[in-house]
Amino acid sequence: MFAPGVPRLVKDFGVTSTELSSFVVSVYLLGYCFGPLLLAPLSEMYGRQYLYHACNILYVIWTIACAVAPDIGSLVVFRFFAGFAGSCPLTIGAGSIADIFPQEKRGAAMAAWAIGPLIGPVIGPIGMFDFSIKRSPTGNRLLNSGSWSILVAG
Repeated sequence: MFAPGVPRLVKDFGVTSTELSSFVVSVYLLGYCFGPLLLAPLSEMYGRQYLYHACNILYVIWTIACAVAPDIGSLVVFRFFAGFAGSCPLTIGAGSIADIFPQEKRGAAMAAWAIGPLIGPVIGPIGMFDFSIKRSPTGNRLLNSGSWSILVAG
């Protein structure tokens, strides 16, 4: 959930354009939309397991890069690539289920797999009620220490 943090982002980076502040939120979805165009063919050429691992690592790297972005331009680029890498599980997840389960049991497996993206945005904010970002004396953005226990436990 990035949208609630936009006012803080505008203040921290000194952004005066409302279009740019909205674009920072939307650019993640652009990466999420363009990711499948490359990831789906790559999964057929090189296998899904390699792609899962590579995209998970890249997603973590780009998300950390977003947290330490020095300016708004780099944040936009990092969010695009985070969305690109983050699209992997939804792009090739159905193919993985088709590879693992026999045809008679795919419906139940697909329903169980699909419930995560559907219920995650509902349950996530409930579990992250104390999630906040604070500034250290050196100017770095830090997670509230109470959130770490939730992140580690999850």
